[in-house]
Amino acid sequence: MVSHKSLQTPVIAAICASPAVVFATHGLLDGAKGVCYPADKFVDMLGDKYVGAEATVAGLDSQVVTSVGPGTALQFGLELVGKLCGKDKMSEIASGMNYGMHRSPLMGA
Repeated sequence: MVSHKSLQTPVIAAICASPAVVFATHGLLDGAKGVCYPADKFVDMLGDKYVGAEATVAGLDSQVVTSVGPGTALQFGLELVGKLCGKDKMSEIASGMNYGMHRSPLMGA
């Protein structure tokens, strides 16, 4: 069912452990690279498809979008909006949420 679904969907996406547990296990990263939750177990499952620890969202140049976990969910969601609805819609939504405009002083403004 996973393989069949991916053939009919222009974009497939997964976050946290799913890029490794689902996509890598079922061969859905064909030609694409990705990220996952940075536990050795999951990184090893991705093998040479793993982009690296510095990336939080990957696959922006392909039809496979992956992200590392809950802390990147907003960025992940916006990237999916960009893929499915275009960059203008992504910018509109990000702007309406003040995404990227303000940083917490605790994060080193």
